[in-house]
Amino acid sequence: GVSKVVLNQVDENRGLPKAISAVTAAKFLQPRQEKGRMSIVLPCLNEPYALNTVRSFCERTPQEVLEEIIVVDDASEPPMEEKLTEVDEKCRLRVLRHKAS
Repeated sequence: GVSKVVLNQVDENRGLPKAISAVTAAKFLQPRQEKGRMSIVLPCLNEPYALNTVRSFCERTPQEVLEEIIVVDDASEPPMEEKLTEVDEKCRLRVLRHKAS
């Protein structure tokens, strides 16, 4: 019946006992309703791919989850902020710069 169909969809590594009801299994498989917010922190020192990395995180992280992307510049030359001027505002980018590494 339904229990067998639902239980066959559950990964064996999740530790669900085989003798559970279909209702319990369906609740277990249900995606979480609330999503947390996430800040992504990227430490950088003269990182040539920082722009691509920031864009990639921005594009792959759902906007309702993304709080901000923080680039911590460890005294790069030129400063990372100059390399990241093309980042879209939706990425919520912050650049924190250390004067010396």
